[in-house]
Amino acid sequence: MTAIKRAKTFSSIGMMVVITVVTSGCSTTGKLITEAIEQVKDLDYFLGNKELKDESAAPESTAAIPTDFNRVSLPNNANGQPSTDLSRACLSIPDPKFSYKKKVAFLGFEIDKPHQVVDLGAIHKDFPRYLAQRMNRQSFVVVDASHERSPSINRNFDIDTTSYIQHIAKKHNSQFVVTGIINDASRAHAKKTKLEKLKSFAPGTKIKKQRALEMTLTVFDGATGVIIDESQYSGSALDQLSMSGKPPAFSAQYREQHFGHLLDTYLSHQSSWLADTLTCLPMQANVTSVSGSSITFATGTESLIMPGDTLKLLRRIQLKHTLTGDPHYRFEENGEVVITQVYPNGALAQFSGGTPPYQVNQGDIVQAW
Repeated sequence: MTAIKRAKTFSSIGMMVVITVVTSGCSTTGKLITEAIEQVKDLDYFLGNKELKDESAAPESTAAIPTDFNRVSLPNNANGQPSTDLSRACLSIPDPKFSYKKKVAFLGFEIDKPHQVVDLGAIHKDFPRYLAQRMNRQSFVVVDASHERSPSINRNFDIDTTSYIQHIAKKHNSQFVVTGIINDASRAHAKKTKLEKLKSFAPGTKIKKQRALEMTLTVFDGATGVIIDESQYSGSALDQLSMSGKPPAFSAQYREQHFGHLLDTYLSHQSSWLADTLTCLPMQANVTSVSGSSITFATGTESLIMPGDTLKLLRRIQLKHTLTGDPHYRFEENGEVVITQVYPNGALAQFSGGTPPYQVNQGDIVQAW
């Protein structure tokens, strides 16, 4: 794993300090004074009313990302800098079909332990919504489906998950479906230390603790419901314990804080990983109707489809697992179609070169190459 770290250290005052705290007109007992001397690590807390930090030496922010994060090695442009044209990483000759935009639906995330994120608002909807906004709009058409429930995902996903993903993809006319799980958002050392109990002597002081953030991101193929790829993220950062005065999650003010910055870092890494994973896959769209020698399918000008473009036609074949008997699908080439009319969310095409070898049905797909 490759670690991204942000660290800021605070030095202790290397001297004995006599502290007298006046409460209700009386000095505190010698025991309280002794405890304060033993616990206080930074005299500035009392002198300057600084923020009271966790006394552990843990770094303020660490985020681990997969070592294979950058999956597409982009060629250099004329200036010798990495090219921002992702299509150049996928082909050796220019062709409009490589520039088609692909639809990606983002479902609401699952929360393994909901009680851990009560202070982060509707993070199960907000995180995928902000993740969708980070996607490159020159390459993808994003669909905010964060109101849809994410399926229970495990590495041995069953036919119910497969069917559910196919249903969601068809409902939102999406080629890919992205889901996620927040596996852990716990705070370390939940019990307050003696130092933290002294916070009452400094009004407005905000106690912070190291907080974990572990997530799993999964991207599915909408046509078949199978997993294309999965990526896991883990890290930690300081976060305010009290909800009083805490900025809303994903707000500009919260992003300036350590845990908010960690959330923002995850959004950047995950959007880049999704782009690298999906960029070199061909655009696909579902056939929605068949009439004589023409078909309609569920994408149009939003994906940069133009009249005169030629697409491959693939037929859906249902198979059964030899051991379990569960159905699954594969696609086989079944000729080509030429685009004749284009609408914002759909297009009309004619069979190219005569009738296809096999019958064309609703649920078949067109593919860029």
